[in-house]
Amino acid sequence: MLSHVKGDLLEICSNDTLITNDHKLDINSLGISIYGTLIAGTDTIFCAGDWTLDRLGTFIDSTSTVVFDSDTLQVITGKNIFHNLSIRNSAASPADTVDVDADSLAVTNILLIEDGQFQPANGSQFANISIDTDGVLKPDSGAVISASGNWSNSGTFTHNNGKVDLDGYKQSLSGSTVFYKLNKIVTAEDTLTFDCHATQSILNELTLQGAYGNLLALRSDTTGVQFGINLSSGESQTLSYLDIKDSNASGGDELTALRSTDSGNNLNWSFPAAALCANINVWLEGPYDDAGDSMRTTINDSIPLTSPYADALIVVSIPDNVVDWVLVELRTDTTAATKVIEKSMFLLDNGKIVKAQNIETAPEFPDLTEGKYYTVVHHRNHLAIMSKTAQTYKPQGDTPYTDINLKDSTNVYGTDAVKEVEPGVSAMYGGEGNSTGIITVADQSEAANHRDESGYLVTDYNLSGVTTVADQSMCNNNRDSRTKVPN
Repeated sequence: MLSHVKGDLLEICSNDTLITNDHKLDINSLGISIYGTLIAGTDTIFCAGDWTLDRLGTFIDSTSTVVFDSDTLQVITGKNIFHNLSIRNSAASPADTVDVDADSLAVTNILLIEDGQFQPANGSQFANISIDTDGVLKPDSGAVISASGNWSNSGTFTHNNGKVDLDGYKQSLSGSTVFYKLNKIVTAEDTLTFDCHATQSILNELTLQGAYGNLLALRSDTTGVQFGINLSSGESQTLSYLDIKDSNASGGDELTALRSTDSGNNLNWSFPAAALCANINVWLEGPYDDAGDSMRTTINDSIPLTSPYADALIVVSIPDNVVDWVLVELRTDTTAATKVIEKSMFLLDNGKIVKAQNIETAPEFPDLTEGKYYTVVHHRNHLAIMSKTAQTYKPQGDTPYTDINLKDSTNVYGTDAVKEVEPGVSAMYGGEGNSTGIITVADQSEAANHRDESGYLVTDYNLSGVTTVADQSMCNNNRDSRTKVPN
């Protein structure tokens, strides 16, 4: 027996096969359970009940269309792959309470939601998605679904706090849709085309990214007529390596496209130059902890929210793993006359220098030409140091960034420019508090004058929080050491 009707189901038994032979299969009011094999052809299968694909069952979709056409709840169970899938649930127009509910599935050609609601699970993969006037696409709560083909919406898309991932080539968006999260990332040159008569709205997160030398072009389907794209105020945007033309984003936040091309007729977009970045690592002698490669953060509670350097950078808080402020300077050559930028940064207990406004971010230097720079690190009571050679700074996002390891004396400009604090490990000399670039008796005297004072003091050379005899001793031990950074 190949199959039989069991209750309200057409059941394909284990080890049995049903072949449609390119004929229409209409199960009328029945559902279908596949424990054996169902081989579809080029025609249509109509299912008015539930569809179950057992884990040992097989559905070979060929170029068929499967239509779910009940007026009651229908459930699609199992790891199904459909060629064409049509939702035609006529309970209401549209229905948010009666739907076709599905496990994670795949549709390799067209998902057509003609009537009623379709609710796929997280991880569902589609090619072309078309939502008709009476159709509702409502993925499970928080679900991520993907579309490798075109997206057409003249009905209702209920985002349910989920994400739509556009992972195909030469895709288009037509009809207005409100997305919660919208994502498209490409590594080869590509184009995403937008309906000029529609607006795509993103409520939470917008990610559109090409790659270096392979831009993702955003284009209107009618040259010279703007398409709409709006991002809700204050929400996340990651936009880079784009080529944008004929876009109107005026209904939401300004969209900032890094390392991107403005091809004209764009509204409420900005195209800033990409900040240059590198990974920079140093030790300070004062707070260095011999017990393990780290620095003490004893003065963390005293670190001011405003940088002590000339740029007076302000932050809203001091993270717990911050040792102190440092000033990072870039030069095109060794002399001070070639300085192109300097910025206040945070130094973390692991020796890493980071962006003060976001310690998860490598040092960023905006508005610089991509190239090689000498790196100078200043600290308010340690001798400044500079990299031995000019190193490549890369545009933000072009990871991996260059590692500039100034913990190793072989990477530091000048002889005896850093102090060995343990074998093979070097740190910036501590004990220079009067900005002369030399550690002298004057620095020692200043520490004596402020003995037992506490707080954020320049005479607290070991960053203990209190100026003590230990700070005087550091000056004495480092007497006559001087910065090797050229003037």
